[in-house]
Amino acid sequence: MHVDPSALGGQGPLIAALVDDLQRLGVTPGSLLMVHAALRRLGPVDGGAASVLDAIEAAAAPGGTLVMNLGANDDWDWVNDRPEPERAASWCTAVGSCGSGPTSTP
Repeated sequence: MHVDPSALGGQGPLIAALVDDLQRLGVTPGSLLMVHAALRRLGPVDGGAASVLDAIEAAAAPGGTLVMNLGANDDWDWVNDRPEPERAASWCTAVGSCGSGPTSTP
């Protein structure tokens, strides 16, 4: 499926590129998608989260379903506020060991 950038508003070319990437990952019209994403892993995106959502919706349209977890309470979310290199040390200090935990972003 080719997405016409002119149909996507001011961020059309960017969204079309994201749609192409999503389709290469296997997103097709009618897909059911569970999305949990960190914008920092995508890098700078003109239009921010709204552009990413527009691209996901365009890639799964028509008939796709987007499911997202909103407002989850995560007692360890503070770890994500730290720069990546500091996360392991922060986790180890908090739990008293350096076993498994949220020390890096997949």
